Amino acid sequence: EWKNTSIHYHLEYVEGTIYFPVTSVNQEYIVPNDAFGTTFCHWKGHCNYYDIVVDTQTLVAAMYEYEAPYSQAIRIKDHVAF
Repeated sequence: EWKNTSIHYHLEYVEGTIYFPVTSVNQEYIVPNDAFGTTFCHWKGHCNYYDIVVDTQTLVAAMYEYEAPYSQAIRIKDHVAF
């Protein structure tokens, strides 16, 4: 929760990190951050970043997702982390 606004509703423990099913995240406050770029993990793949915007304030690159994780990390497909 941030600024009295719930961002997510349900969590899962996946691959040693807390990841949330993307369907449990309130997308109303999530904005893709293409300018932040992507990062790369040798066993998960490429990672995309998203801002969280509530009212006039932004948490830059506060959420991330491996949209197409490698086979060894397939459990995080359709999940995001903060």
